Amino acid sequence: MDGIGDTAQTYIYFDGALETSDRIVVHATASPIAARNGAPQFGCGVDYTLRRAQVLTVDFSQGIRQAEFDARTVAHASFAADPSRSITYEVGVIRDIDRRFSATTGSAALTWYARPTFGVRTELSDREGRFAQRSATAVIVLRW
Repeated sequence: MDGIGDTAQTYIYFDGALETSDRIVVHATASPIAARNGAPQFGCGVDYTLRRAQVLTVDFSQGIRQAEFDARTVAHASFAADPSRSITYEVGVIRDIDRRFSATTGSAALTWYARPTFGVRTELSDREGRFAQRSATAVIVLRW
């Protein structure tokens, strides 16, 4: 038994980033342990700063083998912006590429800061394909 009710899972995740220019950050990821039913994964990506406070991100991850509930290949693209000190937003798409778990998820998030240390974040997502679902969340954000 791994934990209470046999629900505990063990993950190890490494993430490294290297700023190669004023506009480009390259990153690499590795997850050698991905829970009881997962597969080890590795990934890479790039962040490209379009202009001040606007970032385009593209990431890919690849499983070493098939996993029970995860797509073997995942592609992610997003655009994030901070148009002011009190507003941030992000839109993105994730594509799960796997013959068993093919799906596409779109997402959008908006954060509004009423004060520099206090705000509200709303997130919407829509997943089509395997394990289709929609979600909407709102959370309180505290930053210091």
